Amino acid sequence: MNSRLMRRSYAVPASILLLAGTAAPSAAQSWVVAPASDNAEVISQLFWFTLVLATIVFVLVEGLLIYSSLRFRRRAPLPLHEPPQIHGNTRLEVMWATVPALLLIGLFGITVTRLGDLSQLPTSDPNAITIAVTGRQFQWEFGYGDTGVKSTDTLHIPTGRR
Repeated sequence: MNSRLMRRSYAVPASILLLAGTAAPSAAQSWVVAPASDNAEVISQLFWFTLVLATIVFVLVEGLLIYSSLRFRRRAPLPLHEPPQIHGNTRLEVMWATVPALLLIGLFGITVTRLGDLSQLPTSDPNAITIAVTGRQFQWEFGYGDTGVKSTDTLHIPTGRR
């Protein structure tokens, strides 16, 4: 084994260890999508549904890619004559155009119906506090109702309030 190949064989595991080491502090914190309110629960459900759907599509596509790569890899030298030309498979082409379109339409429909529930603010609760959020170039600013209290980059939910 030459030294160049040897260096590459050490570089991959070293890179994986480096990346795993940088992810450790973020893994020690609480999960980002742990819902703390009813509205956050709806958003969390949409996130997980989309993630599962995207994972299924990813696994199918990558599985077909790996299968095709292994099944149809070149084993012999290229032939000197041109092979017969086969024109497209219409049924297959229609399928790979309509299935993603139907997935996106379904995901859009579910998102619109679920996010429609978020447009109704709970104004009848006397303990409810309105938190105004302002996005700036490199920070978030949170204003807590008529109290005059503001915080930067960290949202604090008052205890006993919704």
